[in-house]
Amino acid sequence: MSGSAPIGPVADGASSPADALKRLPESARAAILADPDVVLTDPELMKALITPVETADRNVVDLRGALIQRLEQRLTQLNASHRDVVEAAVDNLAGMTQVHSAALAVLDAASFEDFLGVVSRDFVSILEVDAVRLCLAVEAPDGAALGDGVAVVSRAELDLLAPPPSAPQPSAAPGGTVVLRRRCGLDGRLFGVQAEEFGSVALVRLEFGPAILPGALAFGAADPERFHPEQGDVLLHFLGGVVERAMRDWMALRG
Repeated sequence: MSGSAPIGPVADGASSPADALKRLPESARAAILADPDVVLTDPELMKALITPVETADRNVVDLRGALIQRLEQRLTQLNASHRDVVEAAVDNLAGMTQVHSAALAVLDAASFEDFLGVVSRDFVSILEVDAVRLCLAVEAPDGAALGDGVAVVSRAELDLLAPPPSAPQPSAAPGGTVVLRRRCGLDGRLFGVQAEEFGSVALVRLEFGPAILPGALAFGAADPERFHPEQGDVLLHFLGGVVERAMRDWMALRG
């Protein structure tokens, strides 16, 4: 009959899906069936399997290649995003560990002199910065030195460097205003000539009570990106609160 399918064996050169499967070595076929992930997790093998098929019909468009390319780009973006998230989490954990260590060092100080040494000396190594100063505001600073770790400034200068909060803070709030910025001219009042070496500075305002002038905890770093306005300041708030309370206790003991 004209147009009917041939009867009998398939002619040489023709093949069917079943025949193609039979040509696969039995050992390879068994290995794939036993563990399909061997194929699925091999990028080069998967790319070869899903490469667009050449066809003589120009009206047929195979979009598999474009789809796979888009999926690969999306996977690359997700991997990069995941790496950023993990790196940020690791950095946050490291910063939290440093701040907690600094807070414990403050609590372990056995005297006021030890406390000043912890802030000015131990904080540098614990927090990995280049300098730390405890700043105290006075009515008329006369340049008298209170130690390498203490800077004396006027109330007006302190308000410029670390402005008071715009709204009253509850007594339980940890730390005061936090300022993260590049170095400025007034930083010489805090760090002396060493300020010329810094690229960025952080200040945490400290409030010691209604009858006592405020102060600040100042950090200097040579790296201009160490402190910047977009950076989170929760940990600095916390550390400022610890230093603020410790300073109040030492001032009360000293009368």
